[in-house]
Amino acid sequence: MTSTSSSSPTTRYSPLPFSLFSLTHTQRYIIPSPVRSLIHRLAEVGHLYSRVDAFVKDSQRRSAVGMIEQSLCHHLQAQLTEYYRLVAILESQMSIPNTDPDPADRESGLTLKRLDVWVNDWRLRMRMMSVCVEGARGTSFQVPPHPPP
Repeated sequence: MTSTSSSSPTTRYSPLPFSLFSLTHTQRYIIPSPVRSLIHRLAEVGHLYSRVDAFVKDSQRRSAVGMIEQSLCHHLQAQLTEYYRLVAILESQMSIPNTDPDPADRESGLTLKRLDVWVNDWRLRMRMMSVCVEGARGTSFQVPPHPPP
């Protein structure tokens, strides 16, 4: 991550090119540190989702997949389906128009902080699923033959 000095509360953001967790210095946009931290935490969920989804899709494309890997992929796909439900709920929250004349009620929409609270549990789940995926990529899911007793 590119940032200013550790005492600087802001980082300048360049919209292009964007890569995960890289904020570059420009004069166009300034993102305060707390907002930048929220964005990183939210982006982490998307990054972990991409890793888990890629593993499941790759496993579905291969023909020689063991039963343990199939079971893992089935469970991961079920979890991703639950995650899709959360995303649908959050999208519906964003699309609700807020026409309250009272400014205090106007801020009852979906904010970055509220979004972070909604996805906190999923961030932990995605981390655990990503650890499982990385472990599965590093090992073979074939059970070695047991020696005769």
